Amino acid sequence: MLCGGGGSGRHGVKNLVIAAEVAGGGEAPSSSSLSQGAEVLVKRGALDTQSELPNAVAVHPGGGACVASFEDGVRVVNLVRGKDVAELSPFSRQPSEETTKMIGTPSEGGKQGSDAVREWKLAEDEDRTLKLAGYGEQSAVAFAEDGTAVVLAGSASQGKSACVRMLEWPGLRVLWKKESASGEHDLVDVNDVAVSPDGAMVASTSGAGRVTLMDARRNGAVRWSAGPDSGLSLPGIGVGGRFRGVCFATRPHGSPDTLLVAGYNAPNACYLVAWRVPADGGVVTGSPAAARGGKGAAPPLVLDGCRRVARGESITRLCVSAGRTLLAVGTNEGRVMVHTAGGTMPVVLDRPRCHGLFVTTLAFGPARPLDTGRGKESVALLSASADTTVRVLQVPRNDGRPAWATPLAVLLIALMISLLLGLLSSQPELADAFRRWSVEEADALAISWRTLRTRILGE
Repeated sequence: MLCGGGGSGRHGVKNLVIAAEVAGGGEAPSSSSLSQGAEVLVKRGALDTQSELPNAVAVHPGGGACVASFEDGVRVVNLVRGKDVAELSPFSRQPSEETTKMIGTPSEGGKQGSDAVREWKLAEDEDRTLKLAGYGEQSAVAFAEDGTAVVLAGSASQGKSACVRMLEWPGLRVLWKKESASGEHDLVDVNDVAVSPDGAMVASTSGAGRVTLMDARRNGAVRWSAGPDSGLSLPGIGVGGRFRGVCFATRPHGSPDTLLVAGYNAPNACYLVAWRVPADGGVVTGSPAAARGGKGAAPPLVLDGCRRVARGESITRLCVSAGRTLLAVGTNEGRVMVHTAGGTMPVVLDRPRCHGLFVTTLAFGPARPLDTGRGKESVALLSASADTTVRVLQVPRNDGRPAWATPLAVLLIALMISLLLGLLSSQPELADAFRRWSVEEADALAISWRTLRTRILGE
């Protein structure tokens, strides 16, 4: 699901919500297929939103609907499958380069082999949109992993205070609402929001540079918060930075604790910071100031790791994969990176010049079985930028280990063998002793095996 346009003035560019399909059912294309002109994204349907530009969109995990925020409020858009058509509707005019490709141009004859292509239609759900009337513009939207709830984060405007709401889906009944109190900056100008895998916690980052953890089971009570004014000091980074982007992740093969991951923009570099969140959500006792990480308060979250992403750049987008073991980062320089969650957060993929301008959207594809047979994980990543380009990147399949781990292990083993052979060749007496020891050990093992076999079988 893609959205964009020329804004309220349009400037000759329509404001649209677009449904596009990734060729191969979510499998990112290989470099060879791209070089042969393979179509990656194909437009299936579009909804003209007239003079309103959607600024925050979240797609339901089931893929049948999305919630989009506009200046005049929030709308629910349903994805309706229409009749089969034989002609593709791609909407890109330029090919991409190397391992990425923008939405493809029509193949010869406007057909893709002999297979008919199913057209999709986007239609506004008027009944559910009516239930969201009066909410105003929302700055961030996110669904729970099981699709039973949606979170809306609205900024302060027109006399309304900033707030975060959790609503039941699909009924849209308000489960709880947390408003920003006077003098607090936790929920002011929220730019990203995320729901934990079990739906028990909600995290957000705000324009004030704060990261906040709320308890969804206790009406959004703030459990922990940190930012520039909380005196938070990160090892090797110091103070003065701002948090931007948040998500919940898990280790590929580690403790069952959930990781709260946030982007951190320092004056000269950007970082990924992860905390371990206990099962109880890190209950904080004491005053609201203590809950925000104030002086003298013991922080309920334990720092799990901190990783520098890039020098001289700032994080603009952060998202987590379907399996929650991969983290995608987009920067203001158009860079796209993928890290493994937890520990040192090693780099899996790095595209320094993926886009010409800052990254506006990142989204992983559905989970696919890993080559190692250890679970499932996303293998495709879609990124969009303010330069109007859309890219689909192939994410290397792994089981959470850095890409250099296996070659390094092979190199170390080969080095150890070569050193041992060199030592034996330079020391004849040592080589003779080693051979004698090998023969004696072999004889001892043979004797032991015969004795054991006799005792067991009675031979």
